[in-house]
Amino acid sequence: EIPLVEARHKSLSDLLGAMPANGVLLTIAQNVLRDHEERVHNRVPFCPPSGKETLLSLKASPLKLKSEPQELLGAIVAFKEQPDRSKELPEIVGRSQQFTEVLDLVAKIAPTDSRVLIMGESGTGKGLLANAIHRLSPRKDKPFIKLNCAAIPEGLLESELFGHEKGAFTGAVGKKPGKFELANGGMIFLDEIGDMSPSTQAKVLQVLQEGEFTPVGGSQTKKVDVRIIAATNKDLFMEVQQGRFREDLFYRLNVITFNVPPLRERKSDIPLLADYFLEEVAKRSNNENKSFSRSALDLLLAYPWPGNVRELENAV
Repeated sequence: EIPLVEARHKSLSDLLGAMPANGVLLTIAQNVLRDHEERVHNRVPFCPPSGKETLLSLKASPLKLKSEPQELLGAIVAFKEQPDRSKELPEIVGRSQQFTEVLDLVAKIAPTDSRVLIMGESGTGKGLLANAIHRLSPRKDKPFIKLNCAAIPEGLLESELFGHEKGAFTGAVGKKPGKFELANGGMIFLDEIGDMSPSTQAKVLQVLQEGEFTPVGGSQTKKVDVRIIAATNKDLFMEVQQGRFREDLFYRLNVITFNVPPLRERKSDIPLLADYFLEEVAKRSNNENKSFSRSALDLLLAYPWPGNVRELENAV
């Protein structure tokens, strides 16, 4: 926001002004000059003269002459404004650094066709992130089918996923398409995939490898084009090591993986979430908006929330 003619011959501290937010950037530049070493940083706060605070990713490098490598001429600071993901993901509440990094990744991977594995404790919002990936993807106008693998009895899960032919088992009075067939052209969200049996895992692996499957009781294979998002509250790497989850399926799913931090590790989001849930409750019950007292917020911040965001919502 400063014309080049005005910027010439000014020090960096003069250009950045007295804004407290710019202290981090100035410190980074000073450290480069002091240590003669390059530094790379993400999420550096920056406030231009207009006062509109933003975040930068930057690289600061010492500037030296090849002929005189010990002689330091100064530093080059190259930076780029980081996009504000809150506008792309308005339905997701959270501004802590740990959670913002997850949102940045969601926004980056959504336009791709890569498979995604979301790991995190129950109640951290894995399903909400899967919804956001679908909404921001090129498949947003195609089907988005969700299935909780832990909620369906093992004997029925295969039929739910791949469908069945008439007479395939007792009670199969007609032909029924499975979730993969219904999701053709779109996306499927397999929640709690760590609870899937080895035999069903093998059939899911076939879909990932070949793009085809065979309905239960059928003989004809069916081709599908489906992007898979999987989620689990288990440590799948440990499950693989202990023989409870197929290694080949794990590495097929593990194209892009991220962990959703539990609420106790992003406590700065608790007041935001609590206010959001309080506002939603007021809307649903046609009551006036209220706010939390300082003592109530202190109690919310002191509690570890083993049930994470879902438990906080229920408490509010």
